[in-house]
Amino acid sequence: MTRVERSALVPFAAPRMYGLVVDVPAYAQRFSWCEQATLLESSDTVQVARLGVKVGGMRAAFTTRNTLVAGERIEMALEEGPFQRLSGVWSFRALTESASRVELVLEFELAGRFLGSALARGFAGIADRMVDDFCREARREFAVKQP
Repeated sequence: MTRVERSALVPFAAPRMYGLVVDVPAYAQRFSWCEQATLLESSDTVQVARLGVKVGGMRAAFTTRNTLVAGERIEMALEEGPFQRLSGVWSFRALTESASRVELVLEFELAGRFLGSALARGFAGIADRMVDDFCREARREFAVKQP
């Protein structure tokens, strides 16, 4: 099983960072590794999201059920996809009114040896840089432009 743990301190409020991560339909426009991002179900407390990712020359799609705690936490559990297991948690902790700590803990194991290590390494690489990708998007989206 692969486990990825990443965190970052950002100069943006926790609810703003949460809003960026919970905006699943925008992933395909924001991130080169995401080819498709669709919400199959959405409420204040639950999202069912389907992502299509591109890893090198390989493509994979999977669906997660995400339990939402507004502004604080997103818990992900696998519903369907090429994984034997996938679970994760995004956490958003306020440090001040305008700064927060963003953390991602993700565990996964691919199903079937035929998909093997290339997809596993590629997905681990995506997971490893997701926090950085979201921080970069936050700077781009939330930064106040200087005259």
